[in-house]
Amino acid sequence: MQNREKLISVALWVLGLILLSGSVGYLILKVIFIDYDPIDFNYIWLAGHMWTMGENPYTPLFRTMGEQIAVGSNQPTFLFYPPSWWFISHLSSYVSHGTAGKLWRGFSVLFLLSGTWVLVDGLKKAGIQVMRSRWVGFLSFACLMSATPICLSYGNTSLLIFLGMALFIRAYLLQHQGLMVVALFILMLKPNIGVLFGIFLLVQPIWYRTLFFSGVAVIAAMIPAFLISGLVPTVSGFIGNLGAYAKETVNLPSTMTGVRFLADDLAGLNLSPFLLAGCGGAVIILLYFLISKGRQAQEQSLPETRLMLLISVLVTVSIFIPLHMYDFTFISLVILLAIPFKAKLQLWLLLPLGLIFRSKNLGEQLSSHMFQSPYWNDAFINTLAVLMMMATILVTCTSAFLKREK
Repeated sequence: MQNREKLISVALWVLGLILLSGSVGYLILKVIFIDYDPIDFNYIWLAGHMWTMGENPYTPLFRTMGEQIAVGSNQPTFLFYPPSWWFISHLSSYVSHGTAGKLWRGFSVLFLLSGTWVLVDGLKKAGIQVMRSRWVGFLSFACLMSATPICLSYGNTSLLIFLGMALFIRAYLLQHQGLMVVALFILMLKPNIGVLFGIFLLVQPIWYRTLFFSGVAVIAAMIPAFLISGLVPTVSGFIGNLGAYAKETVNLPSTMTGVRFLADDLAGLNLSPFLLAGCGGAVIILLYFLISKGRQAQEQSLPETRLMLLISVLVTVSIFIPLHMYDFTFISLVILLAIPFKAKLQLWLLLPLGLIFRSKNLGEQLSSHMFQSPYWNDAFINTLAVLMMMATILVTCTSAFLKREK
């Protein structure tokens, strides 16, 4: 009997190793053989190239120089990334934009792998048992879901943000102030996302010092850009470009997810990303108090409460911050964060991930049966999935809060 159990255990271990190797190998092959212009990283490379030349990338010259490295929809138009990208941009400019894109794709795979290790190790140190099958399943899911290979193809920055979120979660679970500064710095490379994580910490006085030092680090990273282009021209140019972001064809509401997509489709409203960020921050604060106050009635341990809080932040970000489908790799983190919850709650949180897993393929299949484009279907599928997750969170935390009040 013991030999049989041992044989089954070895067989499962081998199957897991095969699955994991195949999943990671799939991404590595993408990095090596993909023949696609790294559209998004072109923006970062060109900014570094212009800073090296002593030019301000937050001016119309950025678009003019963009014509030299790409054409059509692949052409860099306005720089939407903050000046805190100066260091990465500057380093990337020492090689051609094609080589820089290849290197960035390779680093992106490392961001995914290292983010997984950071989180799994952090969960274990927080006293949460992480079975091998769980983290192997998580990493395989993250590698094979539609969002990840598309993110690599475009040279997108989402896997760096994935690493930032993993660091944030570890720092929050272990109450590590220094690591949280690093996490927030990375997340603020995409300010619309980083601000919501900052708001989450803002309602907890223990993190005030961390928020201060994170702000100092972000400003310090911008200083080289200010010295090159001037403080006022850089800041005013960046803010002006943010206003143009939502008007770009690839950033229209019908191609993005969440509340902005729903408002456009149901009411024809093009909601401001700034308004949505404010609403998202308010929801995060509301959920923080509901989950925290309902903890006693729910009989949750402190780590369980913190994990539910973190899941609520991830889901709120995915609903209120307009995202493209290739930004959605981070939502797979819920697979690990839900580990200590009861089976029924895990089921309701994880089922929607089945829709997100291959949303691009599902959207293409639906487009052959519906009068909608694959992009609309993709946005709808991802939006529906995260709304289902939010409904689960609201029902769970509200019922726990009401029990406490009785």
